Amino acid sequence: MVYKKECKCEMCGKIVIARTSRKRFCEVCKIENNSEWKKEWLKNPINNLRTKEIAKISKSNHLETKRRLRKKYVQKHPNKIMAQKMAQKIPLQKECGICKSKTGMERHHWRYDKPLLVATLCKSCHTIQHIKHFVGGI
Repeated sequence: MVYKKECKCEMCGKIVIARTSRKRFCEVCKIENNSEWKKEWLKNPINNLRTKEIAKISKSNHLETKRRLRKKYVQKHPNKIMAQKMAQKIPLQKECGICKSKTGMERHHWRYDKPLLVATLCKSCHTIQHIKHFVGGI
């Protein structure tokens, strides 16, 4: 049986449909109440310190995971990495090779086995080229 009950928001009085027995606020008031509660909770120095420690641990775990995944990617695609490093020495053109836009220029490899065959594309055209390649040449 699915729990459904109409109840009033404790802050604004708006009627909301509760799908759990603990629903006390509408979505807008829930966000507001949460931020007020968090500010009050962080006034306690112990809670503030714990929050900072947890954030530091999460960040370090995230960086370690990022490094591990990057290392795995480099081992799996050595020709791609070599082509990207070689292409860094090629200067970007002033406009996109497809739409002639002058903002957000990026390098695009048509083939990684030919690392010096690089086009200068704007960000949107570059994204489209990768989507076309992924889908299978639309």
